[in-house]
Amino acid sequence: MTKREVVLKTIRGEATAYTPYHFDLTVKMADRLGEYYGFDNQGAEDFIGNHLLYLRVESPKGAGNADHSLGDRIYLDEFGVKWDVESNYDIGDWGIVDNAVKDLDFSGYKFPDGTGEGHFDKAIELMGQYKDRLNVMCVNGPFILGWCVTGMDDFLAGMISEEKTIEYILENTTNYIVNIIETLPEEVDAVRLLDDWGMQSGLLFSKPMWKKFIYPRFRTIVDAMRKKGVVVMHHSCGNTTELFPYFIELGIDMYDPVQPEALDIAYIKKEYGKDIALFGGLGSQSIIPFGTPDEVVKKAGETLALLGEGGKYVFGPAGSVPTEAPLENVIALVEFCKKEMGS
Repeated sequence: MTKREVVLKTIRGEATAYTPYHFDLTVKMADRLGEYYGFDNQGAEDFIGNHLLYLRVESPKGAGNADHSLGDRIYLDEFGVKWDVESNYDIGDWGIVDNAVKDLDFSGYKFPDGTGEGHFDKAIELMGQYKDRLNVMCVNGPFILGWCVTGMDDFLAGMISEEKTIEYILENTTNYIVNIIETLPEEVDAVRLLDDWGMQSGLLFSKPMWKKFIYPRFRTIVDAMRKKGVVVMHHSCGNTTELFPYFIELGIDMYDPVQPEALDIAYIKKEYGKDIALFGGLGSQSIIPFGTPDEVVKKAGETLALLGEGGKYVFGPAGSVPTEAPLENVIALVEFCKKEMGS
């Protein structure tokens, strides 16, 4: 049975011979592991036993490029947002250098619509190279796409004072996402929609605001995924406990990460684990960077026992393993997974 088949059976709640697992890693940590094990970073992922192959939507041909006026490290995406791509190597996320729109003034601005050639060129190449894992297209959600264009402060303030503008933004970002989904290569198994709504202590905005602005767009996107026939995965960091009933009602197949620093993971498993598959659970903000190798392995065993009971669970760190984590901790975790869950 391939890793892809094991994950699909796990999501459906069917019995498998072992619990599948996956490591999110910063690029630098993947290189560090690769150097230790004698592989490049993708080879290290294969050696680890990762079950998911994360794929990215690229800017189409003729849109998005290196902005050489600001140096080779600055990238201008198809939304007109400037990113510091070098920061991705260390922290696992691009830092925004400049937003495309100031003060919610959209005069003269045109949203990309998700059409055009070249969005999936690199994804197709990777899927052909790594055929054993579940092919997961990572797509930013309507909220993330919106605030990247405007800046977080302006977007959140606009949810209170500029409702029509926020509706306009979300309609356009949702349209972009739906067009991306409708044109996905047939080899894509799942879409992982990344739309962070949580802080460590709760939602970024009230639940009524989420229901007003985000929920209807999210339903539209999930419907598009269902029509396409892909597994529906949703990613949000932070504490989103009060939204889990809506996740299940919408038909989300898998949620990540189950973040122990922000969620009561035992409660989430007990209340919702029969209805939605869970991914994560091991603290990438706590035990992995700050524990000892023995403590990491002990906590990994406890997490696997807690969240793996009854299935519908993919084990892994709750977020990217940070670059600053001691390499010996990560190696201990890799060896634990290969011993306890090796296929």
